[in-house]
Amino acid sequence: MAGFALFLIQDRALAERGSWVNTVVVEKSQTRSNSACTVRLADGRVAAGPMGGCRGADVGDSVRLFVDPEGEVAPSNTAPNVALWIWLAAVADIVLTVCVVRSAVIGVRRLRELRAVEQSMSPTRYVPPPPPPPPAPTAAR
Repeated sequence: MAGFALFLIQDRALAERGSWVNTVVVEKSQTRSNSACTVRLADGRVAAGPMGGCRGADVGDSVRLFVDPEGEVAPSNTAPNVALWIWLAAVADIVLTVCVVRSAVIGVRRLRELRAVEQSMSPTRYVPPPPPPPPAPTAAR
């Protein structure tokens, strides 16, 4: 959910005041699991590139990015789509709710089954057997 919120904040800011800008890649770094780049904007400012790197561009290549002129959010390779992030967050909320309710139902059913088994296996109250009858009188000799 936090990831959706971060993308939603970025896309909302870009939708309100961002625009397409041609930038030039000035630095690129690639690790085994991460790609990053630094770009020079048209006004000469240097900014961090978009999340995920500059997608195959080399140093010196021109890249078209959707940029916030105030620099409050990172540039993006794609145009902002606020509705997409709202829908994805809503679907994730529904899936989470369904999973929680389903887990609760399973838990309640198992608890009821355990109680039923415990009640069926509980020992009955011990009732001692009746005392033996008194011995028969013996004949006197």
